[in-house]
Amino acid sequence: MGELNLTWIVFRHELRSALRDRNTVIYSIVIPFVLYPALIWGVTQWMEYREGTLEKQVSRVALEGGDRLPEFTELLRADPGIDLAERPCPPGGLEEETVDACLVLSDPVGSGPPLLEGRFDLSRDRSEHARERIASHVEEYRRSVAADRLEGYGETDDSFDIIRVEEKNIATAEEMGRFFLSLILPLLLVIMLSIGAMHPAVDVLAGEKERKTIESILASGAPRLSILAGKFLVVTAASLAALFLNLAGMILALAHLVKMMGERMEMNIAVPWNAIPVIFIAGLLLAMFLSATMIFLSSFARSFKEGQSYVTPFYLFTLLPALAASVPGMKLDAGTALIPIVNVVLLLREAMNGVFHPPLIGLVVFSLALCAAAALFVAGAVYGDEGVLLGAGRSLRSLPEIMRQRKG
Repeated sequence: MGELNLTWIVFRHELRSALRDRNTVIYSIVIPFVLYPALIWGVTQWMEYREGTLEKQVSRVALEGGDRLPEFTELLRADPGIDLAERPCPPGGLEEETVDACLVLSDPVGSGPPLLEGRFDLSRDRSEHARERIASHVEEYRRSVAADRLEGYGETDDSFDIIRVEEKNIATAEEMGRFFLSLILPLLLVIMLSIGAMHPAVDVLAGEKERKTIESILASGAPRLSILAGKFLVVTAASLAALFLNLAGMILALAHLVKMMGERMEMNIAVPWNAIPVIFIAGLLLAMFLSATMIFLSSFARSFKEGQSYVTPFYLFTLLPALAASVPGMKLDAGTALIPIVNVVLLLREAMNGVFHPPLIGLVVFSLALCAAAALFVAGAVYGDEGVLLGAGRSLRSLPEIMRQRKG
């Protein structure tokens, strides 16, 4: 009971210290909640502004040989969004200041139709937009000529309708929202948890070494395991806070985006209630594994900057199985349920779509709990080594020796 009280005291002390640290608050609280709404709002506003700006711009088109298709030429001239100039195309390329697109009408070869050659610079937005405008008029002209010819034969377009195709999405808005979230949420969960744990995991030991406060904590008389447990709980709490704040911010931002899109995006963005317990349990166990691993990796560092250099490769490494599990066709089975991180991504994907297999969920929980326990065991061995805590020349290469001493 006394060790639990000491762990609670260390936890409260570390939590207060973390909340006083500006960087921890920014990376674990502010950025997670603000990042996704700001990004999605900024991207949508920029896209709307870009599209509106292009729509207002008049496309400058040079037409050579327009007399070969006068009806098509008049169709282009009648468009207020096109400034048509009947003149030869500039040699070599488009003049950026005066021409966005160039059209050349050539005489037909044999009994074929006239050839329309379009020259565009698709590295320029104005030229790309001019191409879209011209393409719509080409299709309009083609349909008009076809309708006139059919009328001359006493036929209509309906005479050549062989089959009518009508597509209907039978999925509800809620099902579409779940499917959309299942594509992005599992991968983001791994990223959120890793980023949330990274800063406090480095700070709890490497930061204290740099600030020269680790000696005072060790001199307090508290058992090493109690100190480690308190620090571990703080890092895990920061990781979970980053997860749920990111999740809340992302859901709110996506729901607002769907509302802005209206009928163009028929989906309801919301996390299913029956998936929340699965998200919490999987997130908690994965946060424990990531936190314990990052703590023991950064324990060998003598400064905060050095600690980041130890932890960052591990963070990048965790993305590989998460990306692998995001490949279409990967399913949760008895094999993938035992692979750390891969099992979390696949489990959450199924949970978001309303699919739950209790035996496989049990295997995932067992695998994650085993990995978290192993990482905690290694962290405890590292935290019990005086050379690591006091920065006496220990490095990651000393880990096998530390484990042998612990075993002995």
